Amino acid sequence: LVGALAGAEPRLASALLRVLVDAWPSDRVAHVDDKATAGLSNLMTRLPLEARGDVLRLAENWHAGDLKSMMADHQRSLLKVASDAEQDQAKRLDAAAALIRMNPRDDASTHDLLALLDAQTSSELVTGLLEATAQSRSDNLGAELIDAYARLLPAGRALVLESMLSQPGTTSALLDALAAGDVEIRDLSLEQMAALRAHPDEALRQRAAELLAQGGATPSANRQQVLEDLLHVTQEPGDADRGRALFTKNCAVCHTHSGVGATIGPDLTGMFVHPKKDILTNIIDPSRDVEGNYRAYSVIAGGKVYTGLIASESRTNVIVVDAQAHRHVIERAEIDEMYSANKSLMPEGFEKELSEQDLADVLEFLAQKQQFVPLPVIKVATASSVWPNFGRRRGPDPADSFEWKPRRVNDVPFTLVDPQQGAVRNLIMLQNGQRPSRMELPSEVKLVCGHAPKTLHLLSGVSLFGFPNQQEQTTTLLVRLNYADGQSEEHELKNGVHFSDYFQRSDVPESEFAFAIGNRQMRYLKITPQRDAKIVDIDLVCGEGRAAPVVLAVTAELP
Repeated sequence: LVGALAGAEPRLASALLRVLVDAWPSDRVAHVDDKATAGLSNLMTRLPLEARGDVLRLAENWHAGDLKSMMADHQRSLLKVASDAEQDQAKRLDAAAALIRMNPRDDASTHDLLALLDAQTSSELVTGLLEATAQSRSDNLGAELIDAYARLLPAGRALVLESMLSQPGTTSALLDALAAGDVEIRDLSLEQMAALRAHPDEALRQRAAELLAQGGATPSANRQQVLEDLLHVTQEPGDADRGRALFTKNCAVCHTHSGVGATIGPDLTGMFVHPKKDILTNIIDPSRDVEGNYRAYSVIAGGKVYTGLIASESRTNVIVVDAQAHRHVIERAEIDEMYSANKSLMPEGFEKELSEQDLADVLEFLAQKQQFVPLPVIKVATASSVWPNFGRRRGPDPADSFEWKPRRVNDVPFTLVDPQQGAVRNLIMLQNGQRPSRMELPSEVKLVCGHAPKTLHLLSGVSLFGFPNQQEQTTTLLVRLNYADGQSEEHELKNGVHFSDYFQRSDVPESEFAFAIGNRQMRYLKITPQRDAKIVDIDLVCGEGRAAPVVLAVTAELP
C-alpha cells in the first residue's frame, strides 16, 4: 500500500493518504517492515510540505518507531511557512491547516497560528486562519480567539465571532467574554444574537438569553406593541434611493429586489402591491406568519453548530443552508442536538438597528411600483435543475458549475433560485403520465400572480423528449390565466413551435435561446394577456404529448 502511494502522482497520493489516516482505527497496529519504512521515507520527500504531516500521523498510528523529534521538526517547518508574509497566501493557509491536522489538540499550534492575527491582517488571511483553527480541539481555543478578537479591526472581529459561534466550546467562551465585558454585546449582529437565543444547547441558550437581556439587546417580546409604536413611520415621506442603499446593506444578504441580492428568503420586488403597514409588519415581526421552509433550525453535529434553513432531508443526512447561503451537509448519525424556536431565519429587532427615518426610507423603496415583478416559482417547484434527467442524482452534473444569480434576458430581469447542488427544487417540471417515470411529478401547478401584467415573460420553452426527438406539433404546455372576475383564457405552447428539447440546442420559431445550463439549453418566450385586468393565478398544465415541459422562471411586466 505504501509503495503504491509512493509511486502515485503527488496530489493523488496526498488525497488518498489523508483518507487513509482519517479512517485508520486508533487501536489497530500495523506491521511495518523495511519496505514500508522505505516507502514512508519516500513519501516524506515526494509529497508537498502540507501533506507530509499525514505521513507522520500514519506512521504514528502504525507505531512505526519514535517520531516525536521528526514531528516537532515538521511542525516547525509548517509554522514557518504559515508565518512567512512573503509566501503565497494559499501556501500559508495550506500549511496552517496541515499544522492543526497533525495534532488537533496541540495548544501551541493553535496559539501560534492565532497569534498571527492583528489589525494589519487581510480579511482573506483572517478567514483562512480561522477556518484552519476551527479544526483545533485545543482546550484553549476559545481564550485564544478572544485574545485575537482584541487585536483585530471590526471586519476581522465579526469573523472571529462567527467562528466562535460554530462550536459549543467556543460559544461558551464567547458568553464568558460577554459577561466580562471583553466583547461588547453591541458588536454582535442581529443574526448572531438570534443564533445565541436559538442555540441547540439548552444551557448555552438560557445563559445567552440572560446576558442579552441584561445588555438590553433582547427585542421586545410584544412585537405587536413595537409595531403600533412605529406605525406613524408609514405616513412619513422617505428617500427611496437611500432606502435602496439600506436594503442592500441590511437585507440583500438574504433577499432579492430588482435582481439584486440573494435568494435565501423571498424575493421582495413585488412588495409594492402591499400597503406600507403590511410591509412594516413583516420587518418588525418576521415570525408572525413564517412559512415552514423559512423557519430557522440550529443543529449540533460533529462538534460544530449550524444555524439556517432545512433545505432538504433524506434517510442519511440533513442539508442546512445558513444566512450566508453556505450549504452544510450533515450526517444524521452525527447530529447530537437540534432545536427550533419556530422563528423565521430573519431575526427580530431591526428597530434597534435602523432609525425611524431609516425605516421610512426602506418602506419608500419597497413601496415603489416596479415594471418587472418575478412570480414565486419556488413555491410550486417540482424538481431540481442539477439532477441528471431530473431523476435521482448519479454523480457529477455539468450544471453544477452554473452561476445561479439573477439574470436579464432581452432586458427582462429573472430571479433564479440556487438548487444548492440538488438539495432545493428550483424549477417546475410537469408530466401527464403518458411516459413512465421514476419521479412523481404533477401534471399541473398553480402559480400565484396577483397583478395585471401586460406581458408574461418565461424562461421555459424546453422539455424532456421534445423537438426534434418528437416532430409532432402537439401542445407541450397549456398556460391558463385566471382573472379576478372569474374569467379565464388559455395559451397553448406547442412542441416544435415554442418548445424544443432541453438536452440539446434546437431552435424553434416562437422562442429564442436564452443561455446554457451546463450541457443544456434554456429558452425565452413571452405571453400577452388579452385583457387589462388582474390575474389572480396561473395554471401551468402539461399538454397531451409525451414531452415533459420545464419552467425555470416567470416575470410579470406591468403597464
